Amino acid sequence: MKASKMKTFEIPLYHMRGGTSTGVILNKYDLPESDDVRDSVLRKIMGVPESDTPDTNQITGLGRGIPTSNKLFIIEVVDKENRKVNSTLAQFAAGKSNIDWSVNCGNMSSAIPLYLVETGQVCIEDGVNEIEIFNTNTGKSMNATIEISDGQIADFVEIPGVRGFFPAVKLELNNPVGAKTGMLFPTGNRVDILDGVEVTCLDVNVPMVIVNAKDMDKTGNETVTELMADGALMKRLRTIWTLAGLKMKLKNSQGNCMSQQELERSETIPKICMVSPAINGGDISTRYFTPQKPHGSLAVSGGGCLAAACLLEGTVAYKQVFDVERLEVSEGQYQVAIENPAGVLDIELFANGGSIERIRYKRNAQVLVKGSTVIYEGHWNHRIFLR
Repeated sequence: MKASKMKTFEIPLYHMRGGTSTGVILNKYDLPESDDVRDSVLRKIMGVPESDTPDTNQITGLGRGIPTSNKLFIIEVVDKENRKVNSTLAQFAAGKSNIDWSVNCGNMSSAIPLYLVETGQVCIEDGVNEIEIFNTNTGKSMNATIEISDGQIADFVEIPGVRGFFPAVKLELNNPVGAKTGMLFPTGNRVDILDGVEVTCLDVNVPMVIVNAKDMDKTGNETVTELMADGALMKRLRTIWTLAGLKMKLKNSQGNCMSQQELERSETIPKICMVSPAINGGDISTRYFTPQKPHGSLAVSGGGCLAAACLLEGTVAYKQVFDVERLEVSEGQYQVAIENPAGVLDIELFANGGSIERIRYKRNAQVLVKGSTVIYEGHWNHRIFLR
């Protein structure tokens, strides 16, 4: 019997690295209008199943299994001349069909300006180009700058966790407080006691739980491999972030308070980090979890949240800072150096009267592959891709 030819559909995309994350970036208008069909297409691009299948290894897609390489940004240009775009992050997890639309990614966001330069979707000129990126997941905006000279990228930089010099992107997050809960301290306290230990629950860029490594019977200098292999530690951290999520009243995509089971299974919120005194000249040291797995370095969104905690008296992080006074480099401007498994992440903050107004950091970005992905779906009518 002769096999029938299967229809295929091609969608333009860029596979990119932003900071210490990798993922896919594509144009909103290259996707189907129907949310259900769009989500199914995105699952196929990333290689995750239509229903939970724990042993999925994503060999049929571009996802790499770990949270930091399971991201996809959908970009919509709203003003080409004035360089204004909307970004929407789809966060995936190997073996899970659910797409998490609840958070942003600071690292992967740094790939967006390079993507826009490469595709010519906004007007770029010689000099420093500022791009306004509104993230629909969090309802927060950031300003990104990328420098061009004679039509080419002019500034290259190396960052901790990434070997080599690549196009530099500066990002400044505006009004980062209360990204998910609307509050700086979602529990109303600077310290809560959860599972018998002191924690700080903070919402700056992303809701996060901060705990002293010593209270977890750790030094805070453990490797990612050591942390992941410690089943007892991971179990206790899960208990703490679940209790914290309930106390913070974190909500799911439907706007309802997340249940205990949802929090236990969550791949994105709340983040959790263990902190300890710096040992290599920084201001504080951390081991960051996403939350199900330890991060190989430190997410810049979480780094910004931790940096903010370092400024706020009474928090678990504040108590671990080597010298709080040296954090202020000028009036209202602060610099926090956070030691992590990949090196040191420098975060710049602007605060006024105890409120965090802006967070700035520098990343680099890289195009890994550009072209089209092929969707094999013989039973779909090609008209679903027409807008």
